Amino acid sequence: MDHRQRNLLRRLVDVAFIGEAEETWPRFLEDWRNNAAEPRYEQADKTDMTTVPCPRLDLLKMKHYAFGSLQFRVAVRFSASSATLSSCSGAVRG
Repeated sequence: MDHRQRNLLRRLVDVAFIGEAEETWPRFLEDWRNNAAEPRYEQADKTDMTTVPCPRLDLLKMKHYAFGSLQFRVAVRFSASSATLSSCSGAVRG
């Protein structure tokens, strides 16, 4: 993000989250509770998806939604760290 983009972001939002937020969101909530929120939170590393709970889709009232969602993942050859959606949502067949 260059200097111009940072300045625009500062004018548009109170708090910016850069990257994934699995680690920064809890830190922001704690800072906010203490009236010490930062203007920017950035998670530099990718989230270890084995530590993230599966979404509770059973809590959604699907009649309120016109569309569902599709999730895709890019397979990275020879990468043992890529996350799979099947662990949360079951195997996807195409």
